[in-house]
Amino acid sequence: MVLREPTLIAQAAATLDELGDGRAEVVLSSGNFGLLAQYGIDWAVTKPLSRVKEAAHVVRTLLDDGAITFDGEFFRYSGPFTFARPVQERVPVKLGAMRGPRSFRAAGELSDGVHRALSYTREAYDYLVESFRAGAEKAGKDPSSMDIGAWVVFATGPDPAVAKEVARGMVGLYASSMPAEQLERNGVGPRAMKPSWTPSAPAPWPGRSS
Repeated sequence: MVLREPTLIAQAAATLDELGDGRAEVVLSSGNFGLLAQYGIDWAVTKPLSRVKEAAHVVRTLLDDGAITFDGEFFRYSGPFTFARPVQERVPVKLGAMRGPRSFRAAGELSDGVHRALSYTREAYDYLVESFRAGAEKAGKDPSSMDIGAWVVFATGPDPAVAKEVARGMVGLYASSMPAEQLERNGVGPRAMKPSWTPSAPAPWPGRSS
């Protein structure tokens, strides 16, 4: 939610819902901190979770009402409206979260579900579910009726070794921004994330010998 404007996301979602005959969903998150650094953005001073929570309110309001007047900490509007209207009575708006626990709780409390990126162990998923359930119950919701989504990185190709290297690169993009406790919940020792190549040498890439 640092690189994208929530009212534009809401309008795009409403248009997609119309084109897709009522099948659109929205997932909002702060984005990958490593990627933000490449844009020169210091996530530590952007209040990422507070920004996402406010953006979720903006998207929810514009999808439901078709217009919004709002004076928040990050977003301010004086009546913008949209002609794009969703087919669904309520387009699901979920929060993307990876570290937790506050983001998992916020997803349960303030949205329709959580989209969890890159978990590989039972411990990591149990940690997510416990925190998500606490947020949902705080808001008087039934967590069993809400969505918990996850995604797994994979790559296919005629050469399995090349496909594995491509998938490793994508996993590395996210894992490199994980704090130590999150890596450990996923069965990865923080020391394992140290680069195996020096900055003065070219980074390993699929098809290139390291």
